[in-house]
Amino acid sequence: MFKFLSDLFFGGGKAKSGGGGGGGGGGGRGGARVTASSAVVVIGPFPGDEGGKLSMELVARIPERPFVTLAMGVQPVTMGATGSQLKRTQEALLMARQVLEERGGHLLVFGDLGPKIVFRLAGSGAIDAEGTTFFSGGDYLTLPASLPAPAMALLDASILASAVTNSSLVQDKLREALVDVIKQVEGAAAFPELSAVEQAMNQVAIANCQMLLFNDKDARHWLDSAAALYDQAMAKAPKSSDPEAYGAIQMHRATVFAIRGSDKTQFEALLDAAQACREALTVLNKSDDPNDFASVHARLGGILLRYASREGQRQHFEEAMASYREALTVFTRGRAPARWAEITENMARGLQIWGEHAGALPLVEQAVVLFKGVAEIRSRDLAPLAWATTQNNLGAALFSVGKAGNKPEMLEQAIAAFEGASAVFRHLRLTDRARLTDRNVSRVRRMLDTGSAPAGGEDEKPG
Repeated sequence: MFKFLSDLFFGGGKAKSGGGGGGGGGGGRGGARVTASSAVVVIGPFPGDEGGKLSMELVARIPERPFVTLAMGVQPVTMGATGSQLKRTQEALLMARQVLEERGGHLLVFGDLGPKIVFRLAGSGAIDAEGTTFFSGGDYLTLPASLPAPAMALLDASILASAVTNSSLVQDKLREALVDVIKQVEGAAAFPELSAVEQAMNQVAIANCQMLLFNDKDARHWLDSAAALYDQAMAKAPKSSDPEAYGAIQMHRATVFAIRGSDKTQFEALLDAAQACREALTVLNKSDDPNDFASVHARLGGILLRYASREGQRQHFEEAMASYREALTVFTRGRAPARWAEITENMARGLQIWGEHAGALPLVEQAVVLFKGVAEIRSRDLAPLAWATTQNNLGAALFSVGKAGNKPEMLEQAIAAFEGASAVFRHLRLTDRARLTDRNVSRVRRMLDTGSAPAGGEDEKPG
């Protein structure tokens, strides 16, 4: 079975490392020097916080850790005043990204003061270079203004979890600290002074922390616990009370189902993941929230293709293609070339896989055209791994067309694409991928020499 590219998961990303915590407002706590081994967290300032009292309290109360540097912010970030919450969040995240770039930070803690404090954590990966926001960028915490110990533990856990997803530094140490803190936050979501929706979003924050502790080998209980919290949150925040919170929760549930669906014994969970995406789309308006609308469609397309590639059901393949096409009406080649290339490559792989499965050569030929378009966007010098992956995928599609249609010129093009990919894989020291690609070159050459496919079929192409 072929392996798909990433399903365009939301949030996360890796920020640039290093950077200083200097500038106005003070550097790291106690004059701490920002080093390449620290995740840099910028705190505030918060609008209406006279003298920066809250920022200073947070810096003082968040536990000191040698691998986390806390820095005082100098420029308040606020939510926009008009438009949907997603639109206003996008404006805030754009401001936050600018602050993080100026401060060399990985994570910004900002929010709104009042009888209750709303905290938002903006990581450098919450919005990409093309201004694309993601549903998870709208997650937030609401805590009592008195900030009792359980509230501080929840904030601390959320900061650690966000640091994991937005910094490539000290990942193991951040996760170890998160394991210790997460034990202190059970029940911390249900402060009695909070509304049901606010409690729900706090549960989402705890679940997000647990998802980061999950791995396939020995921590399945974190995934199950997070899934239960997302379900509880959905019950507290129905679509009728807060459509945007409902949509965000649905996308978190989609991630859980998609992970479960990677287990052969739970493959049907992919259908639950797809349904969660469809539910999220019911609260999105293409004209008001185009980026999230398109991102969810791209996610839905990837999930359905995973299911179709295993079950061979045409209806899921066709819905996947329709979802990808809908996403590409927003992420056009001219407006968002990187996102266009990412989604188009996934779409091309789907066309190739389904075309080979159904014996429909025109679909594979369409995949070749799409791969060539993506190759025009990607740069061997600026993004060598992405370029090589596209070349490898193009080679696989060209081979399929050349073999099925008896077209030697296509096989020659496949060799050129494979050889280009192999050279980059070797340069990047991805020797296993290079070796597999070299075997593909050998197979194509033998086919050209003998006029028939080598016995045993074609090797699976690395994705």
